[in-house]
Amino acid sequence: MMRSCLLICGVLALTGCKIPLSTPSHHTIRHANDPMPSFTRVAINGNIDVTLHTGCPHTAVVLRGNPQDKSAVQMTVNHGLLRLTLRKSDPHHDRVHADICTHYLTQWVYRGTGTVVGSNIRSGMLDATIDNQGSTVLQGQIAVRHLTIKGTGFTQINGVTGHGLTINVAGKPRIQLAGVMDVVALNMRGDGWVSLYWIKSQSLKIRAHGKGFVQMAGVVDMLDLELWDSARFNGRYLRGDHVFAKTHDRAVADISVLKRQHTLALNSSNIYFHNIPDMKADFMANAGAVLDLREWELPFMEEHTRYNR
Repeated sequence: MMRSCLLICGVLALTGCKIPLSTPSHHTIRHANDPMPSFTRVAINGNIDVTLHTGCPHTAVVLRGNPQDKSAVQMTVNHGLLRLTLRKSDPHHDRVHADICTHYLTQWVYRGTGTVVGSNIRSGMLDATIDNQGSTVLQGQIAVRHLTIKGTGFTQINGVTGHGLTINVAGKPRIQLAGVMDVVALNMRGDGWVSLYWIKSQSLKIRAHGKGFVQMAGVVDMLDLELWDSARFNGRYLRGDHVFAKTHDRAVADISVLKRQHTLALNSSNIYFHNIPDMKADFMANAGAVLDLREWELPFMEEHTRYNR
């Protein structure tokens, strides 16, 4: 009887004790094991760092970071679109990182501040909208169709391919695109910096406002260029067969034409040409100027006249 009483008292004493379990400040929540619908489009809103993977056999999302910050991330998949949303006031403790795996990517939208990286990305047709105050670096074979970049961040895409690429730039981003790309239109407003290499286009239309800078290298059959404000275009290494260049205000354009050159410099703008084409027609108004900037130290260089072109 005494032993039974002692045993009962011991059990009651043990059940009344609670040992606190220490939880790590950072752990990983895996959604890969959960059934997840497939998606080819991704839209992210908030301050989330992202590592992007394509060619995965199964779609998956892995979140890393502080548990409280991860619990604030809203994730939905609807009609092939993955949405990750984090409020502007979050995260409170540490950065949230998302590993995103998909078999194929057709649309990428990012609005926030974070570090976005992706290597060996494969896409046959990608529409991308990037408003990232941080950095975005993608590499692979990426056939970009529409590209819109805003904000003040850095964007670098290596391995750009495809046909009929249109680019829209606003704000003050820094952009570097490398590959063999058929660009048909570039619209720019703001103080951005854009570098494109290697251009291979039949027709290219460029419109730039503000204090932005654009430089290109490659070949183009017809270039339609118009600049306003203090925009600057460096196309010295963009060989164009037919070039139509028009500048306003204090804009500056550098062009290199092989066959036909048509220029009009207005206000206090300048157009510099670095090659003598087969035919050219240059017009200037107000204080605008169209100037020959060929290197004089080249051998057999002569002053250009109507008889030695």
